Formats: sequence, C-alpha cells, structure tokens
Amino acid sequence: MKRKVFETSVSGSDHSLMLPEEIVLPFLEKNKKRVKIKAFFEGRELIFYGAILNIKRNYLMTFGKRYQKESGVFPNHYFQWQLFEDDSKYGVEMPE
Repeated sequence: MKRKVFETSVSGSDHSLMLPEEIVLPFLEKNKKRVKIKAFFEGRELIFYGAILNIKRNYLMTFGKRYQKESGVFPNHYFQWQLFEDDSKYGVEMPE
C-alpha cells in the first residue's frame, strides 16, 4: 500500500508529527500500525520505520533527534513524507 506524499513539521518537545487522518486510515483499517516512511527535505531522502499513534483521534508519529539530524530537519521546518506498508520481518532494515 502506497499513499501520496504529504507535508508536515516537527512540533512540541516530544518530537511528534501530526499525520492527516486520510493518510493513516487506510493503514489502520488493515490493522497496520507499523509503517515504512520516506522523508524528503532539501534534496535529502531518509527511510526509516515507525508506528502510527492514535491519541484521542489525533494521529501522530515520533521523529526523534537522530532522524532530524540525519535529514537536516529542525523544529518548525516543513518537509515531505510518504508512508508505505511495512513489509519487513522485524520493522527495521536488517543487514545481510
């Protein structure tokens, strides 16, 4: 399952991202809370895995300092994301 690219920003001290309901509902309807993420910012692309959090019908995902540093994103920067179904065995890229 592949969804369209959307724009978001890091907010708050917990490094969370607000996710649009129309983006996450197709994943949640299939009981897929773990997703593969591609983040795009200023010509950089970062691929990682995460979980969709549902807090009072607000859909969030954490975007820790490690990933912020790798992508060059700072709080209040707007950048693009794309979610994919997580088809990995362990929810991370495994070395050979």
